[in-house]
Amino acid sequence: MASLAAVAVSATASAPPRHTTCLQPPVHWTLGNESNRTNVSFWAAAAFTADSTAPAIMLGMGSGPAGHVTSTLLLELGDNGTCVWSGASAPLSEARTSGCAIRVGPAAVLFAGGHNNSQAYVGTVDEFVRSNTGVVTRSRTMQLPVGRELLGCAWAEATRVAVFAGGKPPHPPAPTGETTEIDVWHMDSDTWHTKQLSVERKKVEALTLGEMVLMSGGEIGHHPPSAAPSAPQPPSPPLGPLLAVAPRAHAARAQGYSSSVDILNTRTMSMSTSTLALARQYFAVAAAGGKAFFGGGFANDAAGATDSKMPLEGFRSSLVDIFDSKTQQWSTAHLSTNRSNLAATSVMDRWVLFGGGTRIPAPKPDVCGTSERSAVVDIYDTATNEWSVACLAEGRTTMNAATIGSTAVFFGDDGSTDLFTF
Repeated sequence: MASLAAVAVSATASAPPRHTTCLQPPVHWTLGNESNRTNVSFWAAAAFTADSTAPAIMLGMGSGPAGHVTSTLLLELGDNGTCVWSGASAPLSEARTSGCAIRVGPAAVLFAGGHNNSQAYVGTVDEFVRSNTGVVTRSRTMQLPVGRELLGCAWAEATRVAVFAGGKPPHPPAPTGETTEIDVWHMDSDTWHTKQLSVERKKVEALTLGEMVLMSGGEIGHHPPSAAPSAPQPPSPPLGPLLAVAPRAHAARAQGYSSSVDILNTRTMSMSTSTLALARQYFAVAAAGGKAFFGGGFANDAAGATDSKMPLEGFRSSLVDIFDSKTQQWSTAHLSTNRSNLAATSVMDRWVLFGGGTRIPAPKPDVCGTSERSAVVDIYDTATNEWSVACLAEGRTTMNAATIGSTAVFFGDDGSTDLFTF
């Protein structure tokens, strides 16, 4: 088995980041009459970035042995790069999971949506702020008009606007198992607007490029297969230069998954659409250097398509769609191995990292020596246009990722935490 350390795959690739690991501590939680201190698997994470305090990542929407918990956890980095964990000052207002978390401004984060321990879909939005002394408190709780889980969210710093897109609402009374709802919160005026996705869907992946919020892909589980499904993808080719492609026309759905990219200009509030090269879900997104990256994911196989079996048996992709905000052009690249259920983050507006994921089926080990649960971290340097590969300490389906300063952090569902510092 290959050593689980940084592995360069290009003679001209950038120097690999420093890799360290730490273990998330047990978390104290209370659920009904039960109180305990155990390992908690957190669904969502977002970073505080205020200059007046050390950067920190807040984790929430956790699940423990007895169910979902309100407990939160804070991660800072010590002077020597070690992990410094602490319980946040205030819990979520409601125990839940399967929502989303975003930074809003330098000293606040939001945890939005999800489902609770009664399996009810909620529109709860908890706002947490961090003081100049580093104390985190829950400042208020808001409500989305449509309660839902598996939504995408993003923050546009240029316009100070937060966007909450798509998701799975209660069905019934909702007419379908997905929604087109886009809720837009203007932080400075504390006002809300509503827009609509071009295609109703859940598991939307959202990210920001300047004033634009791109809401991409996802699942449209109630729809039958389309007449022209996406073609299955071959195994990953070697990492290499980006392949330029023409601008893409909008495409709605393929076999229960969406290739749609809905683009909201948060200054004019106007909408436009584009499309990914492959309709899929469970992919990961990040932005750096004026480019948006959409990597990996799970797509449907055209073979054996039937109306009665949704979603169909499918395949895991290595495709990376790349949108350049300067040229307004799309290009494609490939991860080093096909996988879904991975996580992504960016560092210093230069590096993009795609870590972990599921490779089933895995006919042979990947470059990190792992099989069905991958340890691979594909790294793209937007300054040199070069790819390289590093490895997590162990293969796993990564829950989430976030960035503290020059360090990318990948959180595992078992509490294992990998840090890559540039």
